[in-house]
Amino acid sequence: MIYTSVSIKSVVAKLIRNTRINDSSYMSDLLEWIPEAMGMLRTNNELKPCYKTISIKNYHGKFPCGLLSLDAVEYEGARLREGSTQAHVASMPSFLTNIDGTSSVYITDTDVTIENHIDSRISGSDIAAVSFGTSAFYKVQMDYIQTSFEEGNIKIYFHKMPVDVQGYPLIPGNENYKEALYWYMRAKLIEAGWQDPLFSWDKCFHMWEHIYAPRAINEIRYPSVDRMERLLRSTVRLIPPQHFYTDFFTGSEQYQDVAK
Repeated sequence: MIYTSVSIKSVVAKLIRNTRINDSSYMSDLLEWIPEAMGMLRTNNELKPCYKTISIKNYHGKFPCGLLSLDAVEYEGARLREGSTQAHVASMPSFLTNIDGTSSVYITDTDVTIENHIDSRISGSDIAAVSFGTSAFYKVQMDYIQTSFEEGNIKIYFHKMPVDVQGYPLIPGNENYKEALYWYMRAKLIEAGWQDPLFSWDKCFHMWEHIYAPRAINEIRYPSVDRMERLLRSTVRLIPPQHFYTDFFTGSEQYQDVAK
């Protein structure tokens, strides 16, 4: 469990200080290699939780920049469920009955030109459902979210990589984590053609993959006492809280009331 963060600039400064590298052309490459290493170090638990309102036009909206994982979608004050339809438009009946007895009208959408290219998300094989009642849903496409309603505003809850005021990634303030990134970047410098006077690529990659990366993963993911108690409470209940999914799992960590 990590409670504090540091800017990646401290790791870059350590790399420059230890290697005495003076070729500034490598600096832009370092900013590309660092997110790669952070993904391999499974830093999901240290991502920053965020929310943002997205305007839906023509059944879709674009995800915000920096989104790494989508947690929930809210529409008109209620949680929006993910759709599961896999039917092809050609085989789709004109009217379907939902599980709650309401009806949905399915229509096809034409190709839409977005940013000078054909938007493949809305093609002959995609459907847009105009739903009546409580049957609204969403589907995730690459970089976009599709909804069963044509227009509206949704609020998405997601996680993204935290950054400092200058836009540099923030990493867990853990020494093994910083050391793992250091050896990964040093190995990448050798791959890019830099002549390391002390270590080979095999040595740098071994230090990254077999020594510091496993230590960092264990330490940043190890839960605190309070988190372990929360996980215990949420997994030993005989009956889950009513509407826990639509309530965004609020109260799932509380003790279950037992009638005397």
